[in-house]
Amino acid sequence: MDIELEQYERLHDIQCGGLQLIQNIHGFRYGTDAVLLSDFVNLKNGERVLDFCSGSGIIPLILLSRNKAKEIIGLEIEEEIVVTANKTAALNGAHDKLKFICGDIKDASKILKSSFDVITCNPPYSKSGSGMMSESNKIARARYEVDCTLDDVVKSAVKVLRYGGRFYLVHKAERLVDIICTCRKYKLEPKEIQFVYTKPGKRAELVMICAVLGGGTQINVLPPIVVE
Repeated sequence: MDIELEQYERLHDIQCGGLQLIQNIHGFRYGTDAVLLSDFVNLKNGERVLDFCSGSGIIPLILLSRNKAKEIIGLEIEEEIVVTANKTAALNGAHDKLKFICGDIKDASKILKSSFDVITCNPPYSKSGSGMMSESNKIARARYEVDCTLDDVVKSAVKVLRYGGRFYLVHKAERLVDIICTCRKYKLEPKEIQFVYTKPGKRAELVMICAVLGGGTQINVLPPIVVE
């Protein structure tokens, strides 16, 4: 399908089943963390998936390549980025299974009015006011908790996740305690956890968690991933 790109859009082959991604060069580009989370997600046939803070749509696109999900929706607050993400869906002939909606995740239950089997999220990592916020508005919103906090993400996920559904999150390893406490606050029980290291012998940079709504207390700690 021929898709006309704007001057601020670039086409990328993501090396995954021939799928191509269009990215807004003025926005936040996807990174290794999004790819790792996509691989961490365990999808079952016929499941409905919702991706919070979807950005360019890299996570939904990779999950689409598995041909298991019945429907994948990406929820993103930046309207311009949503337009580009829907171009990606059209480019890959996936409009019947993949679509992107503009909206605040805090309003997810009002916007979608349905429940999902799986929710994924690669949220802003840093608390608002921490570090240097010298980036452009779009990039700052992707990196810092300007539009949504960790509490907002988990609270909103519970409202649109079916009982027994799975919530997948990638975040900074240093915020692990915050993540577990917040999940339990909203009855999401962590069931799998995996740490990500940039190099052997270094401290963990990222952590990925799968939590189940209403799940039991036993957790499975998976072997670590070393990116190098």
